[in-house]
Amino acid sequence: DYNLWGAKKIIDHSGKRIALLGLSYKPDTEVVEESASFVLALEMIEAGKQVLIYDEHVKVLPPELALKAELTHSVSLCISHADAIVVAHPGLIFDPNELARESEVVVYDCWRKMKNCIWPANVRYHALGGGGKPSTEKKETLSFISRAKRV
Repeated sequence: DYNLWGAKKIIDHSGKRIALLGLSYKPDTEVVEESASFVLALEMIEAGKQVLIYDEHVKVLPPELALKAELTHSVSLCISHADAIVVAHPGLIFDPNELARESEVVVYDCWRKMKNCIWPANVRYHALGGGGKPSTEKKETLSFISRAKRV
């Protein structure tokens, strides 16, 4: 199963705290049950990871996650102390500089939406299922971290 393969890759190559950006199963909905992100969050928790979640439409975590993960109310809060960032929703694209921090961070892009971006040196970018190497070709990126705009 592809979702479990992606979960294993993230679990095996990440630190203790993981930021999960996007939990719902499609853009502009609060429904999360059985979404790929929901399954991924459960797998990471089962592996002993501390999971921080941001999704602008999700106001309450489902019971399976409520006591085991933390729902944050901003992207910056979600990623601020994470060892890895998982962009798990197809409707989210970030400016690479806004995901970067002073310390090194790993970014997993489950939908390969940012694979052609130029990434700062302290960001290790992995496009799951797409080879994981950032392009050297410069492309425009979308900046939005303050309000996590949908694309």
